[in-house]
Amino acid sequence: MKPMLDLVKGFCAVLDLLSVIDEDHPKAKIDRNLEEYINKEGVTYTYFIVKAPSIVEGIRKFVARESSDTLCLIHHSRGFFQNIFGASVAKEMAFDSSVPLMVLRG
Repeated sequence: MKPMLDLVKGFCAVLDLLSVIDEDHPKAKIDRNLEEYINKEGVTYTYFIVKAPSIVEGIRKFVARESSDTLCLIHHSRGFFQNIFGASVAKEMAFDSSVPLMVLRG
């Protein structure tokens, strides 16, 4: 997250953190370690929770509603079965993002 936080600080921007939760299982919690890290870096942020049927739909809904300027995703390693059966959010957003997209390795 350091490169993204450096960009946010460099432009004196506000970081919007987003959690997309399943409409059928609406439980979300803020990662306190993440909050501490961002606060330590001195970045102003707002935390949003969006209910959606999929992560991609939730991201699209949020970007449209908030008129986001840029989208940053943190890519994480996927297991064997996830690669076979699950779609990559980063790949899907890369082909269908309405704003510039930055993908960081997690």
